Amino acid sequence: MGSIISKINDDYEDYLYICEELNILPKEMCNMYNHEREILKEIGFSSKYDFFKSLIRSEEIDSKISDILK
Repeated sequence: MGSIISKINDDYEDYLYICEELNILPKEMCNMYNHEREILKEIGFSSKYDFFKSLIRSEEIDSKISDILK
């Protein structure tokens, strides 16, 4: 069973990844949850999990298009 510290660190890694994907400057760890919620709301996602699912779907579509074009 993981600790709360591990969970927060994992959440921060997810937050940093989201910021990197969207070319947004991340804020410090103590403000990540509010900032993440604002970012996701702005781009139309209700949670980071929906955002990640969308990224995966986009990569799958890109891969299928690449296979077709070969």
